[in-house]
Amino acid sequence: MKPNFIPIVLLLAVLGAPVATAAPQNRKATAAALFERGINDVQAGKIEQGCAELAESIATFPDSGAKGALAECDTALGRLSDAWELWHDLASSAPTAELRDDAAKNAAALQRRLARVTMHLRGAVPADLVVTLNGKPVSPSKVTRSRVAPGTLVVVATSPEIEPWTHTFLVEKGAAIEVEIPLVPSADVVRQRRLARLGGLTAVGAGVVALGVGAVFGGVAFSDWRSAINSCGGTTDHCKSAGFLSAQRDLDSARRAANISTWSSGLGSAAVGVGLLVYWYLGPRDAAPGAESSSAWRAAPLVGSQTVGVMLSGSLP
Repeated sequence: MKPNFIPIVLLLAVLGAPVATAAPQNRKATAAALFERGINDVQAGKIEQGCAELAESIATFPDSGAKGALAECDTALGRLSDAWELWHDLASSAPTAELRDDAAKNAAALQRRLARVTMHLRGAVPADLVVTLNGKPVSPSKVTRSRVAPGTLVVVATSPEIEPWTHTFLVEKGAAIEVEIPLVPSADVVRQRRLARLGGLTAVGAGVVALGVGAVFGGVAFSDWRSAINSCGGTTDHCKSAGFLSAQRDLDSARRAANISTWSSGLGSAAVGVGLLVYWYLGPRDAAPGAESSSAWRAAPLVGSQTVGVMLSGSLP
């Protein structure tokens, strides 16, 4: 008798359905309770506590009414930039056109009291870069625009991959501030890149040597093969008895030299490829167009009557 799986699956689905729908309802109820508590605390003069409860309500279950209440609460506490962000969001996300228009007017009124900050990141942007404005994290991108309240503005950029950067500005109401943040690699990163580049160049040099060895043994193999043909009178398939032993020795030598040439050429090509990938992957990034790094290396073919190779010129980073 086969086990009856279908009723069990249906039973789990029926039992699981209320759980799946109950979670959002529970969060919504929790958010509503936090919202009511926050409004009561604000009306009782506990503005700081009320703002925190309204923010927690939004984090639990976002609601346009709670966002508007928190925006007014932030305005009362002087957190104008936070209030502007909430009104700016509601200007496009509020459920009715009337509420969106009202939010847009509030955002415009606050905007006139704020300063506009545009931040430009110069250099390679690490994945773990953290940028803060007066301690508040902002999403880092090549160009980031924010609104801040007048007064002292402290901009901080940190990451294990860069040298920490901090700058303090004095901003005025309605001002437009341009902030250039140089992302300079940290000393540890620079040292690691130098070692990796040196390793890459070493691999390229070893690969070039191996290719040279392969070319030499390839020449030896060809020479021995030609000698065997001559000893056999033009073909090694039907060798004359007089030249058989000499031809056999030449063919054995040609096979050994060909094997060495094949292995040397293969390893040399792999070493050159890996070395170049390592060097160029860790090479200078975000260089200005047309600029040439002082540590750049250049490769040029080297061809002579008895020489074939690659010439590298430059200096170590």
